[in-house]
Amino acid sequence: MIGSAPGVAECCAIGVPSPLGEEDVKVVVVAAAGATVDPEELWQWCKGRMAAFMVPRYIEVAAALPRADTGKVMKEELRTLEHEAWDSETQERR
Repeated sequence: MIGSAPGVAECCAIGVPSPLGEEDVKVVVVAAAGATVDPEELWQWCKGRMAAFMVPRYIEVAAALPRADTGKVMKEELRTLEHEAWDSETQERR
């Protein structure tokens, strides 16, 4: 669904450790050519279209998604790499 948001070329959702226990949702998005993605605007877009448990806590804008030789997105690499992501709870980048 997030892949259909304005300005988003592709995206990948992953679970990341939560300070409260289980996992929080993090979405890594790649902007469409000539577009920019504002994480807060994307979060608002998601809130209006998705169930609350699906709305990502973290949104990261990346130049590209890491892919294996087969073309599959390497989700584990997205979980382990420390990138700056926007946090919807603090409304800041962390």
